[in-house]
This record gives sequence, C-alpha cells and structure tokens, in this order.
Amino acid sequence: MGSRFQVVEQGPPIEVFQLNKLFTEDTFKNKVNLGVGAYRDENGKPWVLPIVRKMEKKMADDDTLLHEYLPVLENHHLVFVNSGFTQPRTYRYWDEKARAIDFDGLIEDLSKAPENSVVILHACAHNPTGIDPTQEQWQKIADVMEVGTF
Repeated sequence: MGSRFQVVEQGPPIEVFQLNKLFTEDTFKNKVNLGVGAYRDENGKPWVLPIVRKMEKKMADDDTLLHEYLPVLENHHLVFVNSGFTQPRTYRYWDEKARAIDFDGLIEDLSKAPENSVVILHACAHNPTGIDPTQEQWQKIADVMEVGTF
C-alpha cells in the first residue's frame, strides 16, 4: 500500500515564507522587509528595540514566569487545507484555567478521531503551548494512536 499522501500536489507557498523569499531575491539596494515583523539593521542582522531588550532582561530574572513560548500554528492549517483536506480539526491540548495540558480532553479527542485522520503531534518544546507531555502521557498518547484508525 502506498502512502496516503502520494496524490497530494504541492500547494501554493505560504504567504509569509513567499514574501521572505521574494525579499531575499530582490536586488534593490534600499529594500525594506516588512513581511516577517522583525526589525533588522543595515547589515540585515536582527535589531531588538531597546525597550524589548530591557523587558527580556527583566523577565529573564523573574523566576515566577514560565519561560516558554507560544508559536503560531496557522501554517499547519494552510498546508493541510491547500493539500485538499476539507475538514481540518483541532484536538484539545491546553487547559487555560489549570494552565496545564488538558490530557483527558486530548485522549478523548484522539480516541474519537475519524478513520484515516492525520494528527500532528509536536515534539517536546515545539508544541503550541510550550508545555510538554510527561513520558507516561506520551506512552498513553502512543497507545491511543496505535489502537486508532490513523
């Protein structure tokens, strides 16, 4: 049996990556990159606003803060929609009130996923919340995925 994805044609480029590519290829001497939302100096190196640098130092010294980041995952959605998936869904992961993984909700959603579902599970430190499952939770996730019809 071949891959389920062998019939998927390459979709259009994701806008922000395409803008960055066009910027990089542009030979105009006085170009300005406004696509990524990052400031750069005259040598193209990242330039951090002084107030941002000040707050980074203040936050780094605050042990009460959770020093994790919340990446945006709209690119995954676009990749699947542009590949012909017509019903992209999400599964529960983050419990805002508990400020922790909604593990029971995650397991329930994975258990109820339709046949032939494709599930994106981010490796540690690369998921949308910065909070990683424990080794025991990963094992339970793997067990559910093994039993499911993915």
